[in-house]
Amino acid sequence: MTSLNPLFTIRNQLVEMIMLHLQLKKKAATHIAIQMLDKVGIRECLL
Repeated sequence: MTSLNPLFTIRNQLVEMIMLHLQLKKKAATHIAIQMLDKVGIRECLL
């Protein structure tokens, strides 16, 4: 992934990338994405 697509949410784009690279199911990838975003100060309610 070289850039984010403004037509899709940041969360969905991170989930897709995590699923592809770590070969995880969507639920696990979503959990990781939310943790990553929380670490940089982006709350889940903003997604």
